[in-house]
Amino acid sequence: MIMSNLPARYDSVMSTWDNTLDTSKTLENLMLQLFKQETILKNRLEGSVEKVTTYAALLKANET
Repeated sequence: MIMSNLPARYDSVMSTWDNTLDTSKTLENLMLQLFKQETILKNRLEGSVEKVTTYAALLKANET
């Protein structure tokens, strides 16, 4: 399984995934969560909290 091969920095994704309804556990949704986490980590490393906030707002707007 994909989740068992992820490094520790994706623990929050694994926790969120465990609490996701089975009907929502699709490869597309998993990839979205992984991409979101990767972007957050990258932006934090670059010291850009504003980019993370903006990206999260855009993702939330696109979910509806």
